[in-house]
Amino acid sequence: METQFSRNYDSLIGTVLITCMILGIPGNAVALYHFATSRTKNVNSTYFKHVYTVISTVDLLLCIFLFPVVESALAEGRYFCTTFCGAWTVGYAVLLDMSVFMVATISVSRLFLLVRPTTRLHTKLGWLVPLLYCTLTLTIKITYTLLNVSSFSFEPHLMSCVYLALDGTVSEEGEPMVNLLNTLILAVTETIQTGFTVVPISLSSILSLWFLRWSMNKTMQVGGRRKKQEEASKTVIIFTVMYVVFNIPILLYNVFFWDWRLGLSSESSYMPVSRFLQSYLDAYSSRFLMSYSSVLVSRVFPAVNSTANPVLFVWRMESFRKFLHGKFRKQIMSEGNGQAT
Repeated sequence: METQFSRNYDSLIGTVLITCMILGIPGNAVALYHFATSRTKNVNSTYFKHVYTVISTVDLLLCIFLFPVVESALAEGRYFCTTFCGAWTVGYAVLLDMSVFMVATISVSRLFLLVRPTTRLHTKLGWLVPLLYCTLTLTIKITYTLLNVSSFSFEPHLMSCVYLALDGTVSEEGEPMVNLLNTLILAVTETIQTGFTVVPISLSSILSLWFLRWSMNKTMQVGGRRKKQEEASKTVIIFTVMYVVFNIPILLYNVFFWDWRLGLSSESSYMPVSRFLQSYLDAYSSRFLMSYSSVLVSRVFPAVNSTANPVLFVWRMESFRKFLHGKFRKQIMSEGNGQAT
């Protein structure tokens, strides 16, 4: 399939990613500082504070990891420095997996509290479970590399390096051939971790919304504490829905991408899913669908999602707004005192 790149489109993507970095890095850094330093006596609030601390950390690192993608977008011919190709690919993949896991964690945790509102969550689980999952995911990625299940290759379509299972040969069309078994292993692992998890996350959001409405209808007089719990539940639902909107395309992309790779490994141009889309590919041209849709769903959408989370915190969390207001007021007062002296 012919690959076509447009300097105008590439520059636009680079500009969007730079904007995400400019807004996302300081925004998530401030959110991380707030959640890491805030104190509360409520056990469940402490648990969610730990969860939001991890979420802000992951979002901050995702924005920082955009540097080489921006370089590729703005460079002629989508150049990517391959010196740190393996380290970047492993790190970015782990961050994407952690992002999915944290959304699932906060969504399921809030649903559990809606079903059993008197439950006291163990505060340490808010950071211990994500740490264990991160360690497990990182171990799997490194093990795949050491066992030659996966290798790293720069993909111009993605403006970055990716996992591939190449066998060192090329097809008649010049496409690199991949190892079928290793491709299946990578496809299943990646699709489960960053693709199909959208389904249970969506279900938990729907159930949370249903339980929240049922709870509000059941309790006509809402106290201050109950009101805060309902507002917190709404925040989690909005947070989850926003994630699902940005990540459903990733699921569809994973299905198509790995289906296409399996087609290459089986010496067939396209597997069933790709054959179904082939008429659309021909009709719409490869310029956008192959050259730009892949980088949009796998690089731009996660970046925009990570950048938007601090905005959601400002909108939905009164404690975060008070924190920002207090910091700005102290800064203004200190500047005023400095000028007075």
